[in-house]
Amino acid sequence: MRDYLNDSEVIDYLDNCQSCAKLLLYLVNSILDLSSIRHKELELNKTNFDLDDLLHEIRSIYKFQAQQKEIDFQIIKEPGVYKRITTDKLRLIQILINLISNAIKFTFDGSVELHVRLEGPDYIMFKVIDTGIGIKNKENLFKMFGKLERKSQKLTKHGVGLGLTISNNLVLALNDGDPEYHI
Repeated sequence: MRDYLNDSEVIDYLDNCQSCAKLLLYLVNSILDLSSIRHKELELNKTNFDLDDLLHEIRSIYKFQAQQKEIDFQIIKEPGVYKRITTDKLRLIQILINLISNAIKFTFDGSVELHVRLEGPDYIMFKVIDTGIGIKNKENLFKMFGKLERKSQKLTKHGVGLGLTISNNLVLALNDGDPEYHI
């Protein structure tokens, strides 16, 4: 369909629709993983894939959302980070989507950045940095369905903390339960 369109704005909207559909699929998968995580039956599917392709996908998912909020969204991959990595790609995307979604949701001015850097020969660190309002009560951050409150002059939002809980458990699963690796 894209081949038959000449209007760049229409193409941008189609790209955004495709990105939103992917985001919805990842979010549904996260919710479905909840039961597996709670029963410690999560199965990982580690494969070798192109990290740049994954980062491009993440960028395309959030490009429009950041533009709508008039905030800057960047992915900064430091030199030396491998082009190909081996891990569970779906789970890594779920983690990044949960973290970046929260950062964009609670950032009203400024920027959201995903930094990717080599952390020793076997580990890559993904770090989300934003100029948002932050999380007040970090003690309950990873408790399942623990209510998180974020208050600002512009907004009062409540969350159940489900995305962060799932993400933290996925990080632990990807690292064989080693608590050194966490969100």
